[in-house]
Amino acid sequence: MVSLKKLLAVTALGALMTEEQLRGKEPARTQALAKTTREDVPLLYWTMASWAGAISQRKTDLELVGDVPSVAAMLDRALALDEAYDLGALHEFAITFDPARPEGTTPRRQKEHLDRAMQLAQGEPRARERRGYSLGDLRVVDFQTQAE
Repeated sequence: MVSLKKLLAVTALGALMTEEQLRGKEPARTQALAKTTREDVPLLYWTMASWAGAISQRKTDLELVGDVPSVAAMLDRALALDEAYDLGALHEFAITFDPARPEGTTPRRQKEHLDRAMQLAQGEPRARERRGYSLGDLRVVDFQTQAE
């Protein structure tokens, strides 16, 4: 498995932050991520997607699982910089990732991400083909009933 240190060393993100800052506690992580710009969103997306994938595959590695807040911070920063990135890819990521956040999520928040992802991908078959599914294929529970 490629280490985060190696990943940062070969990407532009490495010029902006260290592994220690990204994996560290607040406010160091937020300060490091504040250096990123809209042009860094693709790097943020692919770094957090790979990192989250590693976490999901190695749930018994407590050091890696402890990185969930770092992935969450990267997602939050990417959404703040360009929430429409890649036809809603960040919102799609949030649908599956947000339940793993230490603070969790709510059905209403999940529905907001789903609705926004569908809105951003509407009329663009490339989004569905690239991801291998249609957002319309996702089944959504009745959030109104559950929220009451």
